Amino acid sequence: MIEELKVVLDTIGDLGASAVWLAIGFIGLKLVMYLSTTGAIVFLVKMFIEKLHNYAITPPPPPHPAPQVKEKDIEIQGMCITADGTYQHVIETLKLTKAHVNTSSGMYLHSKDAGWLRNAVEEKIKREGE
Repeated sequence: MIEELKVVLDTIGDLGASAVWLAIGFIGLKLVMYLSTTGAIVFLVKMFIEKLHNYAITPPPPPHPAPQVKEKDIEIQGMCITADGTYQHVIETLKLTKAHVNTSSGMYLHSKDAGWLRNAVEEKIKREGE
């Protein structure tokens, strides 16, 4: 290929601008032939054409609908909290506990909060038992 290139360059040294373009085309053709023996150029050209074609004919996907939240029974360590409003009542009780015990902790329940709630429940059970 190098020898052919030298011959072509020597030949076009005496010719005009059209011959230069002819030489550039010839060199490009040789390059494509050399690279297509490994399949690299052919693969890239096919991939580019396929991607362009798919982009041109594929309509944009429809927007995804928002996920539907369905009420269901929630189980925490083997205890089932039913979906008939009990779950919301438990959450409101925990929020009330958090607000009463520690207002600076944000949305977290700490061991102090859980201890306070346990003591309150135990006292309520004792009062109902008497």
